[in-house]
Amino acid sequence: VAKKLEQCGPVSYYDNFARETEFNPAPPVPEGTTAQSVLQQYIDAVGGAEQIKAIQDLSIVREAAMGGNGTLMMQTYNAAPNKYALKLIIKEAGMELQSTIYDGANVLKTQGGNPQEITEADATETKIRSYLIPELYYEQEGASLKLTGTEMVADRVAYAVEVTYPNGGRTFTAYFDMETGLKLQSISVNETPNGPVTSVTSFHN
Repeated sequence: VAKKLEQCGPVSYYDNFARETEFNPAPPVPEGTTAQSVLQQYIDAVGGAEQIKAIQDLSIVREAAMGGNGTLMMQTYNAAPNKYALKLIIKEAGMELQSTIYDGANVLKTQGGNPQEITEADATETKIRSYLIPELYYEQEGASLKLTGTEMVADRVAYAVEVTYPNGGRTFTAYFDMETGLKLQSISVNETPNGPVTSVTSFHN
C-alpha cells in the first residue's frame, strides 16, 4: 500500500501510539513456523510448562487517573490451578464498580453490587483468564489460533498471532518477539456504545 501512496507524494509512518517512526518492514515468517510453535517459544521463554504450573498465585494492581474524578483501581488475583478475581474500584471512595469471581467452576459477575447475566462467551473467557499463563491452555480451552505474519513492534521483529476465544468470544492479536519469544504487545478492538475502542497493552522489562 505504501509504495502506491508514495506515487502521490511523501508518506509518513506512525506507530500504535501516533508517534512518527521510520518505515521498517518486518521479514517474512520463517518456513515451518506456526501459531502453535510461536506460543511454545513463548512458554519456553518464561520458564517452561512445568515451571508455569508450579506458580501458586499472582496478584496485580493497576491504577488510572480519571481526569480529576479520582483514581480507578483494577485488582486482579489468580490462584492455581484456575481461580480468578477481578475488581474495579474508585480508590478514594472505596466504591466497587464491578467484580468478576471464578471459583474454578462458576462465574459471578456484579456491577454496582448487582448480579449480571453471564453469557457462554463471558464464562469461557473468564475461565481462560483464570490461568496464570493463559497461553499454555489456549488450545485445551478451544481458542482458535492464527499466525497472521510478522510486524515491527517498536524496534523488535514480532510474530502476530490472532487469538479467538470460543463460544462467540472476542478476538485479539498478541505479538511475540521473534528472537526472544517473549510477549511484546496485545491489541484488541472492543465494541462500546460510543463505537469501537482499540486497547493496546505493551509489555516491557
